[in-house]
Amino acid sequence: MAELVFERAGIALETTSGTAIATPTHYLPFPLMISPRQNTYRPEEARGYRARYNRSKVTKKWSDWEIPATGADVYNLPVLLNMVAPVTAPTTPGGGTNSRLWTFTRSQTSATEKTATLFAGDPNIQSFRTAYSVMDEFTIAADASGDEAVTFEASGRAQTMEKIAAPTYPTMLVGPMVTPLESQ
Repeated sequence: MAELVFERAGIALETTSGTAIATPTHYLPFPLMISPRQNTYRPEEARGYRARYNRSKVTKKWSDWEIPATGADVYNLPVLLNMVAPVTAPTTPGGGTNSRLWTFTRSQTSATEKTATLFAGDPNIQSFRTAYSVMDEFTIAADASGDEAVTFEASGRAQTMEKIAAPTYPTMLVGPMVTPLESQ
């Protein structure tokens, strides 16, 4: 498949789980792949000719999504982490002015994770949206012995993706890179 030069990605946390948001609230400055998936049932039948399957029925449809390993962006990590364990606002550490501490604690007694609407595609060719996106995996890697900054990767599933007109993306905020020695 050819590379899409002007490909964009965005996210909006859903107020009501499963209700798609019209436009992204955050511009995601890294690759986002949304892949359609489906399960099909095909019974084996003996109808007296060579065709192995004569009937089929799609039984389930959904989308898988993935953000491959990329540099962690401090402006976008909070919105993504709200899909794992929500927090309403960060705290300012003692003696700090511009620094913030985010604490994401999972609830063991109720489902508090947020769902999101994801947006991806090239606005000049085709854009897609998928609602009810949930996070299945989220990994942060920080190897202080190497030369890489802190990286993360994420993946999950969502409702079936749909074609949409190119949405209006918010301003892209490019967060500072964090080295393993600067992380907490």
